[in-house]
Amino acid sequence: MFCPGISMDFDGRIVVFGGADSDKTRIFDGTGWQRGESMVLHRGYHSTTTLSDGRIFAIGGSWSGGPNNPKDGELYNPWKRTWKRLYNIHRELIETDDRPLRADNHAWLFGWKNGSVFHVGPSFEMHWLNTRTRGGSHVPAGYRLDDQHSMSGNNVMFDAVHGKILTFGGQERYDGSFGTRNAHIITIDEPYKKAKVVLAGLNGSKSENHPGGMFYQRVFHTSVVLPDGSVFIAGGEIWGQPLNEADRDIQLTPEIYYPDRDIFVPLQKNNVVRVYHSLSILLPDATVLNGGGGLCGNCTVNHYDAEIFRPPYLYNKNGTEAIRPKTPIVKNKSSKVTVGKTLRFFADADIKNSSLVRLGTVSHTVNTDQRRVPLEHTCEDDQDGYRYCTAQIYPDPGVVLPGYYMLFVMNSAGVLARLRPSKSNWTSP
Repeated sequence: MFCPGISMDFDGRIVVFGGADSDKTRIFDGTGWQRGESMVLHRGYHSTTTLSDGRIFAIGGSWSGGPNNPKDGELYNPWKRTWKRLYNIHRELIETDDRPLRADNHAWLFGWKNGSVFHVGPSFEMHWLNTRTRGGSHVPAGYRLDDQHSMSGNNVMFDAVHGKILTFGGQERYDGSFGTRNAHIITIDEPYKKAKVVLAGLNGSKSENHPGGMFYQRVFHTSVVLPDGSVFIAGGEIWGQPLNEADRDIQLTPEIYYPDRDIFVPLQKNNVVRVYHSLSILLPDATVLNGGGGLCGNCTVNHYDAEIFRPPYLYNKNGTEAIRPKTPIVKNKSSKVTVGKTLRFFADADIKNSSLVRLGTVSHTVNTDQRRVPLEHTCEDDQDGYRYCTAQIYPDPGVVLPGYYMLFVMNSAGVLARLRPSKSNWTSP
């Protein structure tokens, strides 16, 4: 199942669809793999996303199963483990200006309210997709200003409560073109309305010397939303060609986008090239696993290794390692919290901010599972060095998608607490 679509379902199972075995479905439940029903349409290099009602949507993927076969939308039902085709959501909606094999690859998708899907790229035209009408339907959502097609760029929902999405990088065609620095903030609210789009990275002003965007051009890079709302960006290359590791093209310097300042900040250089087929994923201790890259068994550019990135919030201003807050302890009677209900937890007395971050899955620059949900908490008196805190979970399963989340807290110095692996599951009704 090389190059499939991947989504985490409402119960935390990892569901893998298509790829080189273009119609296959396989489910990992934490103990082993199970077979699922084959997809209606064969596909590979497609994208999938979990919806507000727990179903999973897929579209595109002409790399496998034949580019002349339809790659329209379809829905996976995790309870029945069955697929249903959506005849009215055509692959042409998501296509870039590329050859048929590549034009519908790696769509940027976000499950949203009332079973809707927001398609934000990599084509420069955005759409709303309705999975609840007969055969599905779609509505234009506007353009990313004057942005180009941005295949193999990245997109991250860094604030789900306010519908904030960061898009950045990519190239006009799948290979053989330059990566871009372009970056945008897209804001969505109610489904089927035009999205609000502004340039990102302006740092308070726009001029010929400061047009906004990332610090570096990138394509085939990866990214992670961090618990404080910033976005970590790693790897990629200037000239977009799979497995291109030419010194003049690789990007070894990662960067972080800070939404509160609207600025991209370069970081210390990495030591290992991370381009095609690389990955980045947030870990429970608020660090990032960055690794992989390559193609096949005997390729000289395969990277069978990974590194841990420790974000700036784990250090003091003088560069020494910061003392971390105590690990928060969830005190709800059940391991599940329904949207709109109250989350109860003990946290360090110095707690300032808190957030939920959904566990991610990543393949080919695409991670439709990760999203950050900021919390508004209140805390009572100390109890043995902890404070009893409560936070209301946002009352919409399209904002807080069903699935597994990590609870993070930050102290007044901006330092993140370390987490223990948790089976807490925040579900829709």
